[in-house]
Amino acid sequence: MAEEESAALVSHEMAFAAAREALTAVVEDAVLFPAVLGHGSSTANRFSIKSAAARDLAGLKVGSFWPGNPERGLPRHNSLILLFDQAVGRIEWAIEAGKVNAYRTAAADAVAADALARQDASVLFRGAIRHRADSFPCESCHGRVEVDSRKTRRRLRYWR
Repeated sequence: MAEEESAALVSHEMAFAAAREALTAVVEDAVLFPAVLGHGSSTANRFSIKSAAARDLAGLKVGSFWPGNPERGLPRHNSLILLFDQAVGRIEWAIEAGKVNAYRTAAADAVAADALARQDASVLFRGAIRHRADSFPCESCHGRVEVDSRKTRRRLRYWR
């Protein structure tokens, strides 16, 4: 599946529900395997391979970080997800998923904030999340969201 197709299918709600389900699966029955880290010809260009298996799914994600891409008009991050046919071990799905992965990353933060925040909280501070800081709305925050980017030291404020 091409990036354009997967990007058109993802939504904040879908990502939040999927992240919650995935985090629950890790506690219940999923197996996470050690990540493999590597770099391209330039050591500034990084990639990782992360894999897992659960009751109904097994697969891996190859994620890349090419810091020079914004100068080319391209995103720094990209991802490719491979899901296996559980019956025969062949690749059932290959999904180019740069935008999907951005939603997933932000959704995991949102699930954690939703689970950990006090019910009467009116300010949510999300720090050290760099350039993906504004990727996900804070649905459960009824006041203000403050974002601090450690790398660029910029602060963004979202008022509801």
